[in-house]
Amino acid sequence: MKHLTILVLLAIVSTTANAQSITRLELGTRLDLNEQWVDGHYYDDGSGFNGQYLRFRIDGTILPNLKFVYRQRLNKQNSDASFFDSVDFMKLMYYTGRFCFIAGKDDVFVGNYENDRAAYDVYFYSDVWRQFANKEFGFSIGFNTYGDDWLEAQVGQSPFCRSEYNTSDSKNMYMYNLRYRLKRGILGAMLSESMFEYLPGKYINYLCLGLKLDIPVFLLEFDYVNRYTRGEAFFGTDYSVVANTIIRPWRHVHFTAKYAFDSNNTDYEHDYYVLRNTALHVVSAGIEYYPFRQTHDIRLHALGAYAWGRSPDTTYHQDHEWTIKVGITWIIDFYKLLKLERYFPKD
Repeated sequence: MKHLTILVLLAIVSTTANAQSITRLELGTRLDLNEQWVDGHYYDDGSGFNGQYLRFRIDGTILPNLKFVYRQRLNKQNSDASFFDSVDFMKLMYYTGRFCFIAGKDDVFVGNYENDRAAYDVYFYSDVWRQFANKEFGFSIGFNTYGDDWLEAQVGQSPFCRSEYNTSDSKNMYMYNLRYRLKRGILGAMLSESMFEYLPGKYINYLCLGLKLDIPVFLLEFDYVNRYTRGEAFFGTDYSVVANTIIRPWRHVHFTAKYAFDSNNTDYEHDYYVLRNTALHVVSAGIEYYPFRQTHDIRLHALGAYAWGRSPDTTYHQDHEWTIKVGITWIIDFYKLLKLERYFPKD
């Protein structure tokens, strides 16, 4: 399978060489050392070195209004049935006037900023982010309403097809998403309504709100994800809240803090991502350091986190759990390294 992956990547690069331009060609990863304690006792299963999110990405322009993105997760195992399990993005984007048409594997269009961040920029996260299959095949259409504002509709494969709790063998389940993204200077917002088929003919709804304040020295993101199904309360029984902040007093030093809370007090097991009887808090804080003046492609990090509450799934967090995480993130920018701008100037 590794040889197949390499062959596919080489084929994509060689094919893209005939395109009008390559705008991005990079390989990135993160290495962590975790130390963990539960109820005051050292937790060996959650400690040690581990690599995260080894991924290859290439973006390009085929025609002035036809672009593509391909991103492969090289450290993610594929199932016997599909090589594409480890593909994050594989999409064509066609722009005409104020419309954008996208086909392929893309982000699931939900309106929260945690879901928008690159995975190796997320050190500790909500339970719904960890479980949610946020990349799926489908089609979407976007309409540029004003400035950087977009109204988007998406139809594709339901992320619940990938849930380990899905008792159905059917992969013929769908999602229907409607999202509005707006930006006004330092302020941003997203609002979405989604219907995900979690069993054939049965749907769970996600109503998401994301708010963002971004100034040069300070970033604040707030997300609320409300989940509901037919026969359950619409609001306040199955939800997630995430608040994330980054303070950037200097170019090379950033301080970060985050709080996440996942809750599911429903009577029936409809939500396969945040399981029933979950009430889990996670708070984290730390520092990021960029050691080189010439680039932000290399980053050191050191963070601590505390989790408390309850969850039927203890594979990620447990009650009274302390975690220390230190590590490094690096991105190899082949576009710059190989001086590809001489052959493929960016648009």
